[in-house]
Amino acid sequence: MKSSELATDLLIKHFNGEIVDWQRDYAWDTTNPFIAQPQRRLRMIAEICCEA
Repeated sequence: MKSSELATDLLIKHFNGEIVDWQRDYAWDTTNPFIAQPQRRLRMIAEICCEA
């Protein structure tokens, strides 16, 4: 949820004509475990989905 909130704030700025530095203001919640190890986390989700 936090990453989507960060991205939304940047999009609103962009649509309001403000300059957004997407690299510097990158919209990732670095405390999110899926961001810390994305390949491992995505593989885990894929395994769970395949089991269902």
